[in-house]
Amino acid sequence: MKDKSGSVTKKQDKITQPELAADLEEAGFFIRALQRAALDGVAKGDMNGISRIIKAYVFVGSNSEVAIPLRSRKNRFIALCALACEKAIAAGLEENAINVVWEDYSKLCEECGKAENVNALTIKLLLDLTGRVKKSLDKSLSASAEKVKAYVSLHLCERISVAEIAENLGMNASYLNSSFKRQTGNCITDYIQMQKIEEAKMMLTSSEDPLCDIWTGLGYYDQSHFSKIFKRHTGLTPKQYRVTNLKQDIGK
Repeated sequence: MKDKSGSVTKKQDKITQPELAADLEEAGFFIRALQRAALDGVAKGDMNGISRIIKAYVFVGSNSEVAIPLRSRKNRFIALCALACEKAIAAGLEENAINVVWEDYSKLCEECGKAENVNALTIKLLLDLTGRVKKSLDKSLSASAEKVKAYVSLHLCERISVAEIAENLGMNASYLNSSFKRQTGNCITDYIQMQKIEEAKMMLTSSEDPLCDIWTGLGYYDQSHFSKIFKRHTGLTPKQYRVTNLKQDIGK
């Protein structure tokens, strides 16, 4: 299945990778742009994107489609399978496991007796590989998000930047921020602010510390900036929040 470079290739017919890709681009199956879109969907684990492609464009009809022999259809499927498996491996899936997937689908393809069987197998392949990549990416994103949260918790009393967290975790700052937002719904900066505000709320209601000690203790260098952020999240200034909650406690 693999050549010396480790790439997924086809054993049975000894077709080279360029020939596989060229075969895919013929009319009647995947037009070039849709082939790229499908493979991009696999690489990103984009189940919604793959579903849209399958529903609207996977089997593009043409005048020559009816005349395409079953063997050619199978060759096209094997070409797509090889390219999609390479995308899955590049996305981080374990190579040996994907090699097994390639072999299994290649065998299933050879067992297809009709064109519609190959078409159905194509849909199954795309959904299967995309789902595997999505699961792997979600797991990775979840792990990195938890590391970000742990770092913020440990350094809550300091000025924290996304760049600092990314450097500590050995990750690209832009990628870390986008993956964190994808996983939690918030960018890292917003998450840091929310955690600092929650800590400030606790300090305001459980201590008599001066306001300046609270905002400086949370890494803020400017009182007006802290008050502005605090009010944005709570609807009250720090002083108003303390007084309001103190009255509520007295009334209990």
